[in-house]
Amino acid sequence: MVRVSFALVVSRHALRASLAALALLGLVIALPSPVLAEEPVGGLAFTRAGHLPVPAAETFQPWRRSTPATKSDPGLDADGVKMQPRPDGKWYDHPVGQASYGLRSLNTWRQTGDAFFLQRALANADRLLDRRLEARGAWWYPYGFDFQLRDSDVVMTAPWYSGMAQGEALSLFSQLASALPPESSSAAEAYRTAAELTFRSLTLGPEAQPWVSMVDGEGYLWVQEYPQEPSTESDFTYNGYGFVALGLWDYWRLTGSAEASAYLDGAVTTLARYQPVVRNPGWASGYSLRNPWPHVNYHVIHTDQLLQLSWLTGQRALAGLSDELFLDYPARSQRGTVIFAPGTHELYRFGADGAITGRRSLVTTRTTSAPTMARVRIHHRGIHYRITGGPFLDWYAVEVPRRSWLRGIRLERQYAPSRPAVLAAGRAVSFVAFDSSGRESGRRTWTPTQPTTVAVNRMAVINGMLCLRVSAGTFAGRWFVHSAAHLD
Repeated sequence: MVRVSFALVVSRHALRASLAALALLGLVIALPSPVLAEEPVGGLAFTRAGHLPVPAAETFQPWRRSTPATKSDPGLDADGVKMQPRPDGKWYDHPVGQASYGLRSLNTWRQTGDAFFLQRALANADRLLDRRLEARGAWWYPYGFDFQLRDSDVVMTAPWYSGMAQGEALSLFSQLASALPPESSSAAEAYRTAAELTFRSLTLGPEAQPWVSMVDGEGYLWVQEYPQEPSTESDFTYNGYGFVALGLWDYWRLTGSAEASAYLDGAVTTLARYQPVVRNPGWASGYSLRNPWPHVNYHVIHTDQLLQLSWLTGQRALAGLSDELFLDYPARSQRGTVIFAPGTHELYRFGADGAITGRRSLVTTRTTSAPTMARVRIHHRGIHYRITGGPFLDWYAVEVPRRSWLRGIRLERQYAPSRPAVLAAGRAVSFVAFDSSGRESGRRTWTPTQPTTVAVNRMAVINGMLCLRVSAGTFAGRWFVHSAAHLD
């Protein structure tokens, strides 16, 4: 077994601290206990915690919520294949770009029935296959250009191979094999073979070239987006590994393979184990273990991937880990209207470090409003809205429920399966119905006489308040404030 001692491995103390912080937020996460497998699976022995795949409804399956492709998407060659421009002025095949664009096109075909998008998906899949390397009994998808890693002096020298590319290609081939109509059975079988040989690449360690998979010093499986020699020098990129996990679920769904189930278990076990390492409490998570600097865009991907993996494994604890990241730094883009209640409101401008660089007051004797395009966390200063019109253009207003809030139901998150939320005895709880614009349409208040568990299947920010929606029972479909419950 190949092992690596890595300086950024989280300590047991850090894990306890992270769980304590969750408890303060009303979140209780019970992760399964990881166990190091004694027998190798496909050549690697790694830690697993029982995060096994489960069937999922269509809407919860990988890439079903991706941005739709269009017929005028840029960056395509004459065959409709995604290409990447480089500083030398040339356009190159980009395996991750082609796999992800193929998946987006395939999903657009599912939604529209337009065969144009199926042909786009097939063109990108076939380009990957045309360029493959056959080695070590597996198929690999090479990059033909050099690439310098983010915030690093490390350069990946062509030809090089990426675990993220292997994982996304696995998703694309697996989804095509199961989605093609009966009259395309021979093509479906060819993509099934491609999926099998791509999956094989994820089971091979770094004892020979090429490779993308390894086991770290604590026995956890890693699939490296940017593998390095020696393997200890790899980047340990978090989001790239999340896409691999989605590919493993797609392959399991296609084949029912026990080996695929084991590798998905290993991948999810690692992602859960190292979430406290990439996490920056109260701020955006880090890009990778080796380059842990906060990155807003990848933080949102980390948050979404952990929630998706909770759907695909039925593990509520993964939704809890996703919630933690969501509360640390929610997605920024929220166009809408900020409502100001009568009174005095302080508005601010901030420097890049969160320092206040300007201050002014908004005084109103009646309810007023202003447009916004961004609900953002300011470092060390909470959630604010950036005003995008009127006399307070580019000033920031702090979010305060019932005083200054963004109208509507925002940042809605689904839980599948539902999660138990425990209401305290003796505390009145209002269960509120909202229409689609976030206006209240009904309210019922109830005071439990003993601790009471209700099932919830959604979280959202509604009119500036973090809320949970009841999924069953007397109050099904109604929302209550998150702070009223401990969420398991």
